Amino acid sequence: MNEDMEVPSLKPIENQLLWEFQRFKKSIGWGAGQNFDPNDPGRYASHDMKIYGDTLQSVAPPVPPNYRVDQGWTIVVQKRIVKSKNGAGNVDETGITDRFGWHYAKAFNSDKWSDKHLEGMDVRRRAW
Repeated sequence: MNEDMEVPSLKPIENQLLWEFQRFKKSIGWGAGQNFDPNDPGRYASHDMKIYGDTLQSVAPPVPPNYRVDQGWTIVVQKRIVKSKNGAGNVDETGITDRFGWHYAKAFNSDKWSDKHLEGMDVRRRAW
């Protein structure tokens, strides 16, 4: 390797978060976007909820120069870890999200979200 060659430095890892939203209708099931219900947000939103769109790419921030993408968008699934008496960790299946990463609530602007789809909780969101 030539010692005079300058190697561009890469920026530290920066994780991004996007939201996906859906509404439940008994006659149809789960759906998303303003075509599904005109009062709903778009199917996807930026982390700050300022940009809405129908695809992840339409709300994702651009990759800045000197950054590289190591992993594509993946669903965030959060579960609680329960410690047993012998210290081994066991996953509690009733974790913070369901096994597909969804949180459920009565309205999209709710501050109370559950990992279970209970009666009256007809909207859901998940992080990417």
